[in-house]
Amino acid sequence: MIPKPSILDVASLCSLVFRKGAILHDLMALPVTWSNLKHLDFHGYPSTSTKVLNENKALQILKACPNLVSCSFAMNDSGSALIPLTPPITLRFLKEMALRPYAWHVTKNFASSLNLPHLHKLSIQSTSGSSCSPRNYEDSGLCEFIERFGSTLRNVAFQHITITQDALLQCLPNLPNVVSLTLFDAFWATVYGDCARIDGDLFRSLTPRLDESDAPDYSQIRGGYLHCPMMEELGLSSTFGGGALEEEALVDFIEARRTVDLQRRDTDRVRTAARLKRVTCSVYWLRTLDVMEELRRRGVDVEGFFFKCQ
Repeated sequence: MIPKPSILDVASLCSLVFRKGAILHDLMALPVTWSNLKHLDFHGYPSTSTKVLNENKALQILKACPNLVSCSFAMNDSGSALIPLTPPITLRFLKEMALRPYAWHVTKNFASSLNLPHLHKLSIQSTSGSSCSPRNYEDSGLCEFIERFGSTLRNVAFQHITITQDALLQCLPNLPNVVSLTLFDAFWATVYGDCARIDGDLFRSLTPRLDESDAPDYSQIRGGYLHCPMMEELGLSSTFGGGALEEEALVDFIEARRTVDLQRRDTDRVRTAARLKRVTCSVYWLRTLDVMEELRRRGVDVEGFFFKCQ
């Protein structure tokens, strides 16, 4: 138990960071004025603790912290099925959320229990579980998060191996304002089923078709609009050897995103494509092509553009 008086009792306390294993007892039992907190970062209970943190418990914490600006939770339990809260918990100041769900998946209806009108940054990365079964769009708590809050998100990172390829391609249209997108997997995972892949279909879904004036030709894009049109940075990260990338599709994607006319606005839609600034591919490789040399050969302006594949 934490004795009183405690530094946690200080009324001006607005930021708390708990490293993994820092506390054994219930987080909510701490003598904290939760409504004053603006930043909460909880890295998890120790393995010897009998206390659990799952999405149900996280909702209790979030309800007690209406003024949060950023939060991070490492779960150690998958919890039970959630029924969406009515009304949802509103965190009108929250801009950043990082979740480390237990055994890969965010519980469905967790996102539906929240109202986050200004969420700009979302990271969902599991560090537990040895086997992963990818979920389709309708059953994925990750996809639910992106569908519910995608219009405000600017920075998104998640493990694509937790969802199917169709689910990934369904998520991308829900990120119209994302500037930075990172997709990664996990070296310890044994994946059962067909998970999302970093392949030509992904690159083509992000590639604008340009008209003669180098403006996006939306009529040539499936669905009538470009996925992630404001994206400036794409990160692809694998921890166990992601395989060879589809070189032509990758170069076509970069070329189109570097060539697009930023000043042009389609007459029927206000969205156009941002100019790509950075692509990193960690533990992926290219079979034969030197991407930067190929871009220069095609006459693409690569000044200020960063590309790395290793």
